[in-house]
Amino acid sequence: MIRELVEMEFPESERAERARILLSRLDEAHPEREGSTVRISSEDGSRLLMEALRLLDAEDLAPAKLDVREPSLDDVFLALTGHRAEAAETEPQTDDAPQDGARSKRGAA
Repeated sequence: MIRELVEMEFPESERAERARILLSRLDEAHPEREGSTVRISSEDGSRLLMEALRLLDAEDLAPAKLDVREPSLDDVFLALTGHRAEAAETEPQTDDAPQDGARSKRGAA
């Protein structure tokens, strides 16, 4: 299971995609990109981080922001299911809106 998550943010999504392609060469690295952020999960985050930064530095792709953290519940869900959890979008019902096929009070005679 994932023990550490390395997140790197780049100034532009194009640079992030270049970084994702480069990082996919590393053993145990399965980089994922979301916009301008690249994420790598690992059981040995510090070793992988060192290798990743060396590789990116050699290609002049230094991240603008870097974070190493424990995985969140969303990260674990993504690792197990292959997709992110999305909050269910529901529209709140108002008092004067018809519910379950009932007629509106305004429309009743």
